[in-house]
Amino acid sequence: TVARQRKTTQSRASWPAETEDISGRLFLEMDVPRQTVYVNEIIPMTIKLYINRLRLRDIEYPKVAHEGFSIGKFDQPRQYKKRDYNDNLFDVIEFNTTLFGTRPGEFVIGPAEQKATRVTRIKRSGYRSMDDFFGDDFFDDFFDRYESHPVELRSKPVTMYVLPFPEEGKPDGFNGTIGDFNFDLKAEPRDVKVGDPITLTMK
Repeated sequence: TVARQRKTTQSRASWPAETEDISGRLFLEMDVPRQTVYVNEIIPMTIKLYINRLRLRDIEYPKVAHEGFSIGKFDQPRQYKKRDYNDNLFDVIEFNTTLFGTRPGEFVIGPAEQKATRVTRIKRSGYRSMDDFFGDDFFDDFFDRYESHPVELRSKPVTMYVLPFPEEGKPDGFNGTIGDFNFDLKAEPRDVKVGDPITLTMK
């Protein structure tokens, strides 16, 4: 029986030493529904980027080390908001794909790694913000300058256990393919004369 546990790993970000600690406001999670699978069994994998009151740009797709596994391409990411247990509101960017083990054994998936650029606002010294007079953030944006800092995020890895196919109940002619499959064969036209072409379609 395949174990039905869920594994989620959370990362911390690395950033220049002179900036403030934002580890609780920017991190990466990698989630797989279970850690014990059979060879060629396809399972989903989700990587989530959590952002709390920070400006990011140039967000790249995650990269995942996957010895012993094959990983598909990531779908178009989706974005939504989510609150944590302390009622902090995060912007979440979610990346989804699938993976499957190619041979039996114990393997480590990850860590997932992701690069981005953090944009910070630096106020000029020696002047009084127009916001003090007009209460409009526009003036702050006008007089302030912005700096960009590269950010590298890394999740924790996940240990995966890939089981060989069980011998009991194995169908005759089984060649290692797992899943639900349908095969459709169509020939058109059906009424023809000798020498007429026929289009054969296989799905």
